[in-house]
Amino acid sequence: MRSNSLRAPRRTLLAIALCVAAVGVVPAAAQAGGSLTDPPKVMTRNLYLGADLGPALTALDCTNTPCILAANQTVWDQVVATNFPARAKLLAKEIDDDDPYIVGLQEVALWRSGPVNGKKDARTVEYDFLASLLAELKARGNKYKAAVVQQEADIESPSASPPTFADARDRRLTMRDVILVRTDLPDSVLAFRNPQSANYANFISLPIPGGAYGGTIDFKRGWTSIDVKILTKPVARFVNTHLESFATGYRQLQAAELVGAFGTGPLLTSTPAILVGDLNSDPSIAPFVPFTGDLTSGASDAGAYNIITGAGFVGSGNTTNTFGHDADLLDDPSNVFTERIDHVLTRPSFGVLTNKVVGNDPSNRTPGGLWPSDHGGLIVGIG
Repeated sequence: MRSNSLRAPRRTLLAIALCVAAVGVVPAAAQAGGSLTDPPKVMTRNLYLGADLGPALTALDCTNTPCILAANQTVWDQVVATNFPARAKLLAKEIDDDDPYIVGLQEVALWRSGPVNGKKDARTVEYDFLASLLAELKARGNKYKAAVVQQEADIESPSASPPTFADARDRRLTMRDVILVRTDLPDSVLAFRNPQSANYANFISLPIPGGAYGGTIDFKRGWTSIDVKILTKPVARFVNTHLESFATGYRQLQAAELVGAFGTGPLLTSTPAILVGDLNSDPSIAPFVPFTGDLTSGASDAGAYNIITGAGFVGSGNTTNTFGHDADLLDDPSNVFTERIDHVLTRPSFGVLTNKVVGNDPSNRTPGGLWPSDHGGLIVGIG
């Protein structure tokens, strides 16, 4: 997800608003959907945390507790209405239809609740996006496992329904990035080792008035990686990331961290690499607005993408937009994405065979008309 004038209040601002040789491998078991003669595919998929954070952002100007509680309740009500358990069935179908070997997931939310107490300790699980998606994949007979999970932002704040506010509860959002791998392929076809993950050193951090809920809101982003052996191809490092959506300066600094510009990073390697993720950076946006030192600039630009390609990565060749459904996921009849911010890149070029964008097929919606996510997924066949 990336920020612009229409989308700035969403994922990132929840923080504000909610005051190679042979690989020592893990084998992949024994056979399921998809032919072994098909070209191997990888996928990037942003699951969408489930809410437009605009009401909570507006509540930053509130001077009374009821205003804040009501605004946060509006966000929570939308999370409920966008119904991830139902959307998980659609997302599982997308994955099952194309059988990617590896899937990079972003915004794999864990929503919890608890008593209002000024602490970040809510434990009652309301929605676990990872558990729901894995259960739906299992129900379809397509076996996947989480190879690595990285916790990103972890935010908690109270909400309640006016006028009585009698249902007051703390709402806690924990964001995660995840890599899924198929477990139904023999190790001669797919194997992995060396799961790694980390948060970026550069992230938005804001103080919370009164010092409640930990004292600061740290909206962390990060990356996950595994080293993979696919068929007879050389060992490659597969990296999944979600770059900052609100501020181009932070986004570009994170991209620089990713490719090793500061001396460390998962892509500071001579190993062939596959990078997937929501980069929140559209290479087609012009003019390019270079980062000039203002970390909080919301400029919409190709900066992060250009930093990554400047480090030798080559895009998959996809020219189809991947983002643009409304925050309530009910835009109808529109199924046209407006931005291209979800990417698969390789270093060196892997000889891309196919590019397919999913998530804009009107036949794959819930009975109530919800799209699978506000993003589309990008599935790339690699040569």
